Amino acid sequence: MISAGIGRLHPVFVHLPIGILLFAALLFFASKKQRFANMSFAVAPALAIGSFFSILSCITGYLLSISDAYNEDIIFKHQWLGIATAVTSVVCYFVYQKKRAIFGIFITLLSTLIMVTGHYGGSLTHGADYLTAPLSNTKSDKKVIANINEAVVYKDVIEPILAAKCYSCH
Repeated sequence: MISAGIGRLHPVFVHLPIGILLFAALLFFASKKQRFANMSFAVAPALAIGSFFSILSCITGYLLSISDAYNEDIIFKHQWLGIATAVTSVVCYFVYQKKRAIFGIFITLLSTLIMVTGHYGGSLTHGADYLTAPLSNTKSDKKVIANINEAVVYKDVIEPILAAKCYSCH
């Protein structure tokens, strides 16, 4: 199916608006300082490009969600937060053009939406506990190699790494 193939491009397209829109926020807040005031000209184009890719991300994300099995509760939150992020990015573009005095509120809201939406996206990809899992795993179950000269490279070194980092996805 073509739609399933296009949906698989979601991870590629989603990182563009994240970076570009957060870069627009950085430019805006930096341009508040006299030293960086000349950077303000780049905020509107960054918002426009970021908005375009956020809409594209919503489309590819929807196509991906109907083609693969994901946790329905998390996909629901991620999907609607993604749509809210895209809409807010477009609103930010127009607010920046017309009402710069209140733009700081909107770009802060947009940045927050990006982070929360990204969290749910990470939960879909890596599991609901992907942020906290390293903190709760205090017991080390790594095999200690007493004598490195007796170690079997694949069995004792490589396989534990693959098991810890790769087997859950592959």
